[in-house]
Amino acid sequence: MDHELRQATPEEAEALHEIVRRCGVDLRERRLISFWDPPYPLQLFRRAAESGYVFGVYDGGVPVATFTLTDDPPGYYDMTVWAQPDAPAAYASRLAVQPELQGRGLGTWCMRALERVARERGARAVRFDAVDDRPELLTFYDGRGYERRAVLDLTFTDEDRRRFGARDTRVVCFERLLTDAN
Repeated sequence: MDHELRQATPEEAEALHEIVRRCGVDLRERRLISFWDPPYPLQLFRRAAESGYVFGVYDGGVPVATFTLTDDPPGYYDMTVWAQPDAPAAYASRLAVQPELQGRGLGTWCMRALERVARERGARAVRFDAVDDRPELLTFYDGRGYERRAVLDLTFTDEDRRRFGARDTRVVCFERLLTDAN
């Protein structure tokens, strides 16, 4: 497959959001994990695309994966856990690969692509979190050079639960310092 990365337009947001939705259903049905089901709200996903934060990965013009990359950390991060807390960083979220394409290297391709975008934007680190009840996912990130920096217990307000579909959970915070060599 020849992958093409591009910054998503608001018009592409719904098709990319569908990948996130399908991944959430897949996680619930195959792994009994409901963290992404219901998915991040479409209107907020569309707003992130309007702000230039959402990226789509396409094969032959067909969307196959997506991720979001911002300069702003989630409000629940304790910035002191990072190796270089004051370094310019990119914060990744909602990395999703079409369920039928998982396990074929596309997730690794997306990780390298988001690192490239982060470097182009002047970041010296990529940071994100992942739910701790997916050991294979945590191992995936470990194997790509990301270091575990903290474990957080997230408890959301009723408003966050309503607006974002947020669920109380435990997450592992990951970081990779970007160098010219990686």
